[in-house]
Amino acid sequence: MGQTSRAGVYKDLLTDSLSEAVDEMIIATSQLTVIETLVEEIGSSDDVPNQIKLITTRDTLQKADSNFVVSSRLNQYFDEGILNIRTHPEDHPPAVFVTVNQITYVHPTSGGEGILMSTEDEEVVISVREQYITRWKNGGQFQLSNPSYARMLESIGQDLGGSMQESIQSVFESAGLSQRDGTQMDEVDVYLLMGALNEKQFYQVCSWGEDMGIASRAKFSNHKRALEDAGLVTTEKVATDVGRPRQRLLLAKETLKNASPQEVIQVAQSVV
Repeated sequence: MGQTSRAGVYKDLLTDSLSEAVDEMIIATSQLTVIETLVEEIGSSDDVPNQIKLITTRDTLQKADSNFVVSSRLNQYFDEGILNIRTHPEDHPPAVFVTVNQITYVHPTSGGEGILMSTEDEEVVISVREQYITRWKNGGQFQLSNPSYARMLESIGQDLGGSMQESIQSVFESAGLSQRDGTQMDEVDVYLLMGALNEKQFYQVCSWGEDMGIASRAKFSNHKRALEDAGLVTTEKVATDVGRPRQRLLLAKETLKNASPQEVIQVAQSVV
């Protein structure tokens, strides 16, 4: 009764499993790849469930939380009422998608491939769904450490200007930054480099970052020094009416003065 299986590219199978215009779906996973795919699909597709309950292990969620873009998107979707998250210590299959009338399992094989198995058998669906509803009810809360992506963009536009907002959005939404691939830059470096590209005052950038919960002023200062030592960022003094002069962030390399945000990041990734 309604049982299917097929092989294919693992990520494509995950995407297909999410493309269900249903009211509610429970997703259980122990894999970061599944959470990253979920973040991408909610942000780019209309064919996703109206409400998603995500069950995962604390360890997997901590890995997701360490990726600024993934974490801040998860928080945004929580704020929007699309996504809720619980942690559960039991091992989960790589990816299980549970709706009121279908259970879908997606397992990775090798070389980026995978296999999808689904069933609409009523007894199986009821049994498995009850199992994951129980896991959901018994699951723990997890506080993501990064602010909502949408709130962050709105705030940076208000406090640091439209050009800074556009630069940050361009970088965080470019290929290679939505998933941790070994070359992803720390978000503090991204803010400082985009601040330098837009010639913003260091005080304004780090004050905004601390107020938003991105990082402390001390961390911004440490990262600024590291970027200066790497020959990527420099500063110039800006006179103020009261108190000590402040520093304006500038790109140290002349070749980057008219570069795009992505080009600045690419050069920085090759250096730091």
